[in-house]
Amino acid sequence: CKIPQLQNTTNKKITSEHFNEINKTWYQIEEELTPWSEDTILKNTLLIDISAEKKIQKNLRELTIRDPLTNLYNRRHLIGIQNEIFLFAKRKKLPLCVLMIDIDAFKKINDTYGHLCGDKIIKSLSKVLIENTRGSDFVYRIGGEEFVIIFPDTNIKEGERLAQKIRKVIELLMNQVDELNNIQFTISIGVS
Repeated sequence: CKIPQLQNTTNKKITSEHFNEINKTWYQIEEELTPWSEDTILKNTLLIDISAEKKIQKNLRELTIRDPLTNLYNRRHLIGIQNEIFLFAKRKKLPLCVLMIDIDAFKKINDTYGHLCGDKIIKSLSKVLIENTRGSDFVYRIGGEEFVIIFPDTNIKEGERLAQKIRKVIELLMNQVDELNNIQFTISIGVS
């Protein structure tokens, strides 16, 4: 075919990406247009499977937004998404509830039983938080023993009820430190 804009040029290379739904594979498509003669252009297309690279990129992204101890979202994710969540709730005129959670006397737990025990406590709390939230809620570990839960489409009364439920579950939870010792811990929760 005759393409006027390519008549006096050298090769034109176009690169794009495509996900094939049938075989669930990512491809990089490299197309090169080469003038062959006055009225002919050659088009060479090369497909490169980039699924492994895409998986690595996804894994690296997850590593940057997840807490390595609990696999909860981290502060970076919260900072990146908080405005979107709040603006969406405002635009749709939906309630939004936020819980701030802190483990009481956590330093004393670490000092008395060691950091491995402290890690068990953090993991234990994380598990309770996940078990008591919906798939549409956002659970974060934002600091050492500090957590945030964002409950979209949840009013303050429901948020207070959920906070009390989580607090009571934690109060009753026994955490085995070693063969002889079990410890209990409490949390403080702020609701907004």
